[in-house]
Amino acid sequence: MKISLTTLCLIATSSVASAVTLLPLQHIQTNRASDHVVFNVEAVTINSPIAHLVSGTTNLTPAATYHYLLKGSGDPFDPNSGRSAVLAVPISPWHPWDMPFTAVALIAETLADTAPGVTLYVGRAQNADLKPRLDDPVLCRAQVTSTSQAQCVIGQDDLTPGWDLWVMAVAPDDAGAQFVANVSTGMVGEFPSAHHGPPITGPEHLDASQAFSLRMNLSAQDCGTQFQSVQRCYGAAIITNREDFYDYHANVAVLPYSEEYRAGGDESSYPVLFGPAMITGQGFDWPPSGLIALQPGESMRRLFLDLPPSASAYDSLAIDTVATGENASASVEFSLVRADFPSASSDAVVAEAPAVSNPAATWSANQQGQVARGVLSHPSAGRWYLVAKNVGSRLASFIIDGIHDTTNADNAINGFGYGATPTIAPGQYFNPQRSGHGISIGRGSDQQVLYWYSYTEDGAPVWYLAQAHAPAADSGWWVAPLSLATWDGQTVQLGTVGAVELVPTAPNKFMFSWQLEGRGGSEAFELVAPNDACPTLDGSKTNLSANWYAPAQPGYGIDVLALSDHQAEVFYLYDSQGQARWVYGVASAAASNASASLDQFSGFCPACAYPGGIIPTHVGTLNLHFADWLSGHMQASITLQPPLSGSWNIDQPMARLTGLTAPCSP
Repeated sequence: MKISLTTLCLIATSSVASAVTLLPLQHIQTNRASDHVVFNVEAVTINSPIAHLVSGTTNLTPAATYHYLLKGSGDPFDPNSGRSAVLAVPISPWHPWDMPFTAVALIAETLADTAPGVTLYVGRAQNADLKPRLDDPVLCRAQVTSTSQAQCVIGQDDLTPGWDLWVMAVAPDDAGAQFVANVSTGMVGEFPSAHHGPPITGPEHLDASQAFSLRMNLSAQDCGTQFQSVQRCYGAAIITNREDFYDYHANVAVLPYSEEYRAGGDESSYPVLFGPAMITGQGFDWPPSGLIALQPGESMRRLFLDLPPSASAYDSLAIDTVATGENASASVEFSLVRADFPSASSDAVVAEAPAVSNPAATWSANQQGQVARGVLSHPSAGRWYLVAKNVGSRLASFIIDGIHDTTNADNAINGFGYGATPTIAPGQYFNPQRSGHGISIGRGSDQQVLYWYSYTEDGAPVWYLAQAHAPAADSGWWVAPLSLATWDGQTVQLGTVGAVELVPTAPNKFMFSWQLEGRGGSEAFELVAPNDACPTLDGSKTNLSANWYAPAQPGYGIDVLALSDHQAEVFYLYDSQGQARWVYGVASAAASNASASLDQFSGFCPACAYPGGIIPTHVGTLNLHFADWLSGHMQASITLQPPLSGSWNIDQPMARLTGLTAPCSP
């Protein structure tokens, strides 16, 4: 994925003070079926504090592209002169579906191969025919040069309903010459009732003139499902206060962007996350896969699903696929290929499917938009790759439309995947070949909760939360939605950013597969240390390994791994913008009282190459007192270090949240 941040030649503003900050247009290019992008907003951009920031996105608008051959002479305001090309842009408060629709940005730009000297204008029409006049107010003027294209973005304050606009491309004054002008436009708007665009996350609050970042998911389906080799569309991120989320009048800032998808060359990993609950329809709503495009002759060899060892034979699985293509032509061949579970590795890239001469199942999708089904007869445990190849002469794309148990027609509770599998005990887990990130698993009531301690692309620590019904007592196979938390000092807001799956391969060993912000991956995880190696508290072995929190301030807490000879603590908290962060410390063996020096780490993102280690920076101290196995006290003094900011000073009673029945070894 490529993003370029381009400052416009001229950004239009109204003649009065702007109520909505218009941020620079940002350009995104990607060839991945799903991906994400990080928008970095400079500190000087938004001058007012935002108490409870909420970021949303508009639906994407397919770009309208026009190709002109202009003459170098004549009156540009004469539609018959050939020197100019004009597009009318009516501004209406009503969407074609009769739903309230508010325009937040008009984007007009020239594309590649436009001749230098061509000038792009956006003006406000003062006549009913929407044609330019000499006395029309010009909101933007930008000229193509030998090194840059012309771009205009008109912000929300200048898109008042009834103030219709026009876009005009004008050739240079050069009699006898001709000039190519390729123009792309799009009107971006929002519905008052919701922001239906790509998922986006960001800070919970901001000080005035504070820099921040937004993270937005990308999908090849954003611009529609009728693929072309190159697709272009426009959208915008909306920044507002939580209390005014559905009131477009209260928008604080609009960040417009263009998204260009170029089909082909996608070598991403796409784990298909499913389990017994997904097959029976009891799971959460998470798509098996996005729309994946293939150029003629191209294959996708990193789309996979995992089946754990099971005491019972698996029912047969049916996998439904749907293919589409350019000009209603699609020809995709599918095959299912088994591989053993991979061992722990420092490489974040999932291996391709092995080359085999006799796949377990094959089928073809040749009819545009029709379901084509492949059946995997009583599969064995292991990693199953769904290999897709475009055998046609045109661009083709496909999706996994569903996975079904063919043996048990009702998908009942005794259907697919309910045989006993290896189990996964609560505790802390990691990949020994990619040490520096990890997860903790805990249980409470009928729920299982997972904390994933990881990093963003800039190395900053971040934690994610997954929670769902605990697996059956004789199984460790589990799938759950993945959330990112923000905190306002009182309450936690959770936003779904992906999903995770635990597929046990042996007791307390599993494949940890994930979909996160448009990316996917898989690693072999194992238990850091047995939870039942307990310390001594008041003369008795006591299991203190659990998630602990402050009942008076729910939203943050401590993951404790208390062993007989030392104690490790992951303190999960929030930075000055309310974003989820974590620090780590180790205390010497002292069950009732434990003191640890805390470090903030700079590390590697889930899909990033492993640098060989992580970099610690001292940030503070943590003192824990355990009154018994259920209660205690926490005291922390933490000052986060750049690139993070914020301090965390607490002195609170604490209570046990998970692991209420965890035993100790004799």
